[in-house]
Amino acid sequence: MRDLSARGVELALEGDDLRINAPDGALTPELSARVEAQRDALVTILARARESHAESAHVPDDPALSGPLSRAQHRLWFLDQLHPPALFLNLPCWVRLKGKLDVAALQFAITELGRRHPTLRSAVIGVDGRPHQVVRDAELTLQEEDLSHLPEGERERALEAFNARESNRPFDLRFAPPIRFTLIRVSENEHFLYYVTNHVVFDGFSHDLLLRDLKALYEARLEGREAPQAPGYRFTEYLRWHADFLASPAQTAELEYWKQKLAGMPAVLELPTDRPGPQEPVGGSTRQGLWLRRPRGKRPRKRG
Repeated sequence: MRDLSARGVELALEGDDLRINAPDGALTPELSARVEAQRDALVTILARARESHAESAHVPDDPALSGPLSRAQHRLWFLDQLHPPALFLNLPCWVRLKGKLDVAALQFAITELGRRHPTLRSAVIGVDGRPHQVVRDAELTLQEEDLSHLPEGERERALEAFNARESNRPFDLRFAPPIRFTLIRVSENEHFLYYVTNHVVFDGFSHDLLLRDLKALYEARLEGREAPQAPGYRFTEYLRWHADFLASPAQTAELEYWKQKLAGMPAVLELPTDRPGPQEPVGGSTRQGLWLRRPRGKRPRKRG
């Protein structure tokens, strides 16, 4: 059912009935037949979200921080519900740390990171058949692993095994937080900071923001300075503005303009591939590492 997401088709429950919202031309006869064939499974998925566990459905500590998902988040959430466990939504990241490390200061920085960015403490629950993001009173913590006692060859294998295990451990989005941090000690002056999060609340651009704030908070703690001021706006505020905008006459006019401009365009661009793709996502991936020696690394840095 990947075509639903690709075509911008949204599904929701009204009572026990399945409601379908789709752009003009997106719901082809073939796709309609596939949806009808899997109607019971789709209703079950959406009903599961609506009847979320009681522990995850209580009113958030600060209602001002709750809100609907963006359209992109909604599509990813739907894939998470349709193909559990949706391991293809896990976003792992490694950061190599060389030199003396103050673990307590790093733990403080991670906890403060969660306080500054409520999205990292959020859960996604069903409200009337539609997903909502709510912020929980959850604290980000730092788990620790010590591999310094292992010989170098075994240490590399242990790191690979850790990555395979953690990157394939699913998130239950009904419960916060949707991110996990682990500090792996390789030697007294070398560590790896590993974190994995879910794509519903995180994207590629978010990595830069997270690492920038984490560095600033860690350095402030070491130097005894106050933590940098937290952002004065929240993602949920943007989502509310965007929801209002989508319902405004201005958006209606813009939508009509683009409907006319793109009239006759194919709903999905079918590109030739070297082999047939699977009908359902399998979530397979691989990893390729590349180290740049210092002389070669200077030029890309200057151009960046």
